[in-house]
Amino acid sequence: MLLFPAIDLYDQQIVRLRQGDFAQRQVYGKDPFALAEIIRDTGFTHLHVVDLQGAREGTPRHLALLNRIAALGLHVQYGGGLRTTEAIQNAVDAGAWRVMLGSVLLSGNNRCRQIVARFGERILPSLDVKGELIATEGWRKDTKTRLTEVIPEFLDLGTSSFLITSILHDGMRSGPNVELYKRTLEQYSNINIVAAGGIHTDSDLARLRETGVLGAVAGTALFEGTITSFKTIRRMFNAD
Repeated sequence: MLLFPAIDLYDQQIVRLRQGDFAQRQVYGKDPFALAEIIRDTGFTHLHVVDLQGAREGTPRHLALLNRIAALGLHVQYGGGLRTTEAIQNAVDAGAWRVMLGSVLLSGNNRCRQIVARFGERILPSLDVKGELIATEGWRKDTKTRLTEVIPEFLDLGTSSFLITSILHDGMRSGPNVELYKRTLEQYSNINIVAAGGIHTDSDLARLRETGVLGAVAGTALFEGTITSFKTIRRMFNAD
């Protein structure tokens, strides 16, 4: 199982939100590139980067930083404000290994098909759920669509990997929604899931590994050193 350290960006700074609430934004550092370099130097190969400012404003705001981070050799999955084909292409050109797309893929028209046809496996559908219902527009809009109803539509397009975030667990240090991932993989054994939300300890990772998810995203744990493999990163970054 891959572990993705997570860096959220706003105004070129490293931040974390509590349950996606911009009013509860905490700054963890002012040099995202230095943190990415430490992550690379401690042996990690993959990185999860969210442009929160881009998501809020509707267009990516940290592509130059993405380019610098990708040049370190890290596989970066990047999202935030990628609402046009041009923006997606710009992120790919800046070095994104995968681009995370949410609302734009759930628009219910041919646009989703066109995007997937053009970018293929570069696209990582980002599905945010409350309970098992999809939320969109940066978690601000609840829907009545169940997660398991959406997945077949993407499988029909040839997309089999998903980032699935349990909103109610995100930033809460409460542990991941293991049952959600377990049930989803039991129903769709041919998909890959990158899990996010509430992943805070080695025990959380062990429980997720048992479900068969492909990867796990952890952000708050990165800065608090509550996952063993993050302790060196936390120590080195704090030293800087």
